[in-house]
Amino acid sequence: MLVTKDLRYTYQGAPSALQFPDIQCQTGEQWLLLGQSGSGKTTLLHLLAGLRTPQSGTIQVNEVVLNRLPARELDHYRGRHI
Repeated sequence: MLVTKDLRYTYQGAPSALQFPDIQCQTGEQWLLLGQSGSGKTTLLHLLAGLRTPQSGTIQVNEVVLNRLPARELDHYRGRHI
């Protein structure tokens, strides 16, 4: 299961933050990510994979809240599960 809530990310020097809709993707479901160039698709995928840290909000994969894990534990989790 993948759940995000109130997810936001700001690039340094950007005039405004990227705001993402809440996601609740159950095990076995498939989602399609569409959007115009520059709308944040790759940024969202980087956030979901734990490669970037959100400015605010939460990212939960199964029972683990990724953006609350210390860097070392996040690296370990990514290596085993993502």
